Amino acid sequence: MKFRLLQIKVAFIALLVFSQIYPLLSHAQDNLSTVRAVVRGENNQPLADASVSIRNNQTGFSTGTKTDAAGVFTARVPAGGPYTFTITSVGYGAQTLSGYTLKTDAVTNLDIEMKTLANSMEEVVMVGYGTQRRANVTGAIASVNNTTITRAATPDATGALQGNVPGAIVVKNVGKPGSGYNITIRGTSSFSGSNSPLFVIDGIPTTSGL
Repeated sequence: MKFRLLQIKVAFIALLVFSQIYPLLSHAQDNLSTVRAVVRGENNQPLADASVSIRNNQTGFSTGTKTDAAGVFTARVPAGGPYTFTITSVGYGAQTLSGYTLKTDAVTNLDIEMKTLANSMEEVVMVGYGTQRRANVTGAIASVNNTTITRAATPDATGALQGNVPGAIVVKNVGKPGSGYNITIRGTSSFSGSNSPLFVIDGIPTTSGL
């Protein structure tokens, strides 16, 4: 009997606590606002996978999301403010929008245009056996992307370098199909030694070519 009364008391207390908390939870769920934004990059193109940070400067509430393939993000956040939106993406300067006060059950639409970084000297490039900031590189750098290689009418990557790398002379050893190439960088530099360049492929040095 006593155990039964104890169960009733516990159930009554739990019901009383829930009745006090539920209105607060319900109010918090109702007190929301929607933010929808389109993030655009260079040439007014939608910018996918941009990181978005949303912060309420008064309450300290913060959340984050990313843009989808169409450059769009949608977020449901507590109404109020002022809110600050910070958008970042690789190759673009961070964009910050602040001072937004969001109303309950309202939809705030934003159109955000990102600016490309004017100075790319912080870019890291491969140099010999390591990496270096582009601003610190004193030698000449040339690159050939995979699109150029796949479009070349040659069965190997070395042949795709012909005419695409300034200072590199790429000549086929003989006219037979499948024969190798001879590569020299800015002409012949030695009469007795090898003039073949040093290749570093996935960290492994070689002089036998690509």
